[in-house]
Amino acid sequence: MKVRQKTIEKWIVYAVLCQPVLVLLQHIMISVLGMSESSTTIYRVMGTAGLVLPAIIYCFMRRPRAFFLIYVGFLALCLSTSLLFPDNSEYLWPEALKFTIPMVISTILCLWAIGDVELCDRCMYRVSWAVVWLTLLYVANLLRGTFSFEQYDMSFSYALLLPSLVLYAKKTWLSVPAAFFLIFVVLAIGSRGVVVAFFLYILYDAFFYDHRVLIPLGIIMGLAIIMIPIFMAFLNDFGISSRTLELLLSGQGGTLSDRDILYSIGLDALQQHPLFGLGIYGDRPLTGGFYVHNFFLEVCVHFGFLLGPLILIIIASAFMLVWYKLDRRNRALLVKYFCAGFVPMMASGSYLSENNFGIFAGVFLMLAQTIIVFKKTNPSPEKKNEKDPADINHLPDTV
Repeated sequence: MKVRQKTIEKWIVYAVLCQPVLVLLQHIMISVLGMSESSTTIYRVMGTAGLVLPAIIYCFMRRPRAFFLIYVGFLALCLSTSLLFPDNSEYLWPEALKFTIPMVISTILCLWAIGDVELCDRCMYRVSWAVVWLTLLYVANLLRGTFSFEQYDMSFSYALLLPSLVLYAKKTWLSVPAAFFLIFVVLAIGSRGVVVAFFLYILYDAFFYDHRVLIPLGIIMGLAIIMIPIFMAFLNDFGISSRTLELLLSGQGGTLSDRDILYSIGLDALQQHPLFGLGIYGDRPLTGGFYVHNFFLEVCVHFGFLLGPLILIIIASAFMLVWYKLDRRNRALLVKYFCAGFVPMMASGSYLSENNFGIFAGVFLMLAQTIIVFKKTNPSPEKKNEKDPADINHLPDTV
């Protein structure tokens, strides 16, 4: 019975971690098979529903009260926002039903219900290899001329981020080259935000977790810098212009790329609605369907200065508390998912639509849960020696 339960839990975890694979499959269907984006989006949504729905049902049976309260609470929040801020409804319901509920909230709840962070990391490692093989297929068809590269796609780029981090963290002779292969693909046809998050993690890993990689990493980085002109020439031979490399080499790697316009819109909205904000998804009507590309600004625009800073303080305090209680190995694991799910939202992505954020939050809750369970099963020495005065067995013997 226990073996069967573990098998079910493993497939539940695969189901909620499968989004990078579905994103790659969608891009292959569009670029290699010539299918329309609208039809492949339907297939992706159907694939997500087919995988996640059984996971939700199984995990709901394990924690029915928590699932019920959170789903009903979020739907109540959406309904009240629609009534108070009617302009949000155009973006609220489509995004909530397509992304927030199935890809963010459900991912968080299912991972928390399973509660096995080691299982999650093992499954993500296998998913990462599936992403590598699909990326190889995609790149091979690009180089063969099956399709031409026109402009980078952010969803494609961020689908490679978590797999690259997980593969690098494994540190085998196969996984590290595979991780750098994914990053080179991002450098060629992807978003620079992924590269920043990846290098933040490997720097943390080298300086704070595994000092043995400092010298090899330095050699790899030196070779990579030397090879950049050769790599760009190789890309030019295939008609590929790397926006990321061009920005980096021109010294404009830190340019905001019109994000300053979105920031100004968000700040203006806060000035006009300082106390309660514009409600969830409230930035979308102002930007024509976009988000403001900054997590802190987005939370404040949605909840105002009354609740926004309080929410941010609670999140930061919870993170620091869990961080402080974790051992060195689990800290590195948390940082890995933090770099994949939270760091990119400083300049891209939204907490209401990013699956990587849902995975990070789920992993965070699992680690927090292990700390609570450990404290319950391993009380401090002082508490072990405490005697209950009501327990007559603790009274001294008398003659």
